[in-house]
Amino acid sequence: MHPNEAHFQAPKDMAETSTLTIATWNVEWATPGSDRGSRCAAVLADARADIIVATEGFRDLLPPDGYTVDAGPDWGYPLKRGRRKVIVWSRFPLILELVGDVGGTRGRLVMATVTTPHAPIRIIGVCIPWHEAHVRSGRRDAQPWSEHMDYLDRLQSLLGGLDDDVPTVIAGDFNQRIPRVRQPIRVFDRLREVLSGWTVHTAGAQPNGPHIDHIATDARLGCETVGDWSAADQRGRLSDHAGVACRITFTNAAARRSVMVAPIAGQDQPKQADTASTNMAPAAPDGGLAAEGPTAPPPRSQSEDRLTPALRAEIEAILRRSSDGLEHGASFRLREQGLTDAEIAAARGVKENSNRVWLRSLDAMLDGYLPKSKTAAEKNSYGYRELLNHARTEALDRYITSQLRKLQELNPAVRIAPLHTRPYQYRVPTRRTKPESQVKNDPCPECGTLHAGEC
Repeated sequence: MHPNEAHFQAPKDMAETSTLTIATWNVEWATPGSDRGSRCAAVLADARADIIVATEGFRDLLPPDGYTVDAGPDWGYPLKRGRRKVIVWSRFPLILELVGDVGGTRGRLVMATVTTPHAPIRIIGVCIPWHEAHVRSGRRDAQPWSEHMDYLDRLQSLLGGLDDDVPTVIAGDFNQRIPRVRQPIRVFDRLREVLSGWTVHTAGAQPNGPHIDHIATDARLGCETVGDWSAADQRGRLSDHAGVACRITFTNAAARRSVMVAPIAGQDQPKQADTASTNMAPAAPDGGLAAEGPTAPPPRSQSEDRLTPALRAEIEAILRRSSDGLEHGASFRLREQGLTDAEIAAARGVKENSNRVWLRSLDAMLDGYLPKSKTAAEKNSYGYRELLNHARTEALDRYITSQLRKLQELNPAVRIAPLHTRPYQYRVPTRRTKPESQVKNDPCPECGTLHAGEC
């Protein structure tokens, strides 16, 4: 059944409810008519959404039987015909309210009102700049994360002046994972401040996540289900992002306390939020927020082979206090300071290629997935084995053992035992120089340098 066929007339003493499906996807400039573009267009059509927020796309990728508005062609980079950072498509009529035209929002924000059969709904389509926007490309006048933070400042001002009577959705490319993964704490905390009073339904783990494309609503809207789709199909790559969709509900129930929360897990069951690391409230069975105090429902039990937000928070806490001899921990702490991959390699005195290996392994551990090669499996096991050197909960102990057993299936060399780590940080050895008395006075004709002995 299509969501719009599910309307019903509630008794006057009950909240009136209707549903809409909202989807968002960054299609990475897939060109209409190309093989990849045609496949992306088919995915968007198959989503059967009532409203779509497409980022880094073209209007012609969207279904032909609807209405569209966009954020304009200019976001400070060379103009390319038809490209838009944000496009809002709706099967219902749209009224354009504003587009971003200053600072980080220029060409990256559009706000419109959708006149649905049930009630008007406001859509704010966003494409928050990535951390390197206008740093080494475009205008080249920014610092890492500066355009992103400017956007959040302007978005907060916009949200503060909205008419509270119109239910509102924010959807698009947030360029941040929720809960936080790599982004600096200050950047994630700023996003939380801006979205105080909003619910991010696409936060946390999804079958094809975690995501940086998100859908958030104010307290006048609930969420029945959350779904996503892969960044690839049977024929190969579609985009560098996976897509997400939510079935949201209208209700006139009194607004409950709203904070950023974890998403609905799977299709219809709420999932406990990562309260340990992000102060997010757990979701209630009706898709809203759990009540505070002893009346709140207990968290669901989790399978021992699934990385929950609470387990991830515990892993992060251990990595913060691990020795410098552990590559996973050293890299994690530098990432938290906001360093780029190249800066992490320089700070640790290691080669960039070697550093990338450990960063990929760190990502795998924090996202809860396993590498595929034998070599990567063994390196990934070092992170879990280091965790065994620290005090931990029984739940984390079971999870670590489960992951190590899976890695052992990939590579029998993997051990399920605490890792003996160095007490010092590993660095690329420096070349020893010969005493001056042993060095030639004239440059070597072969290599042009001064050294003792033959070249």
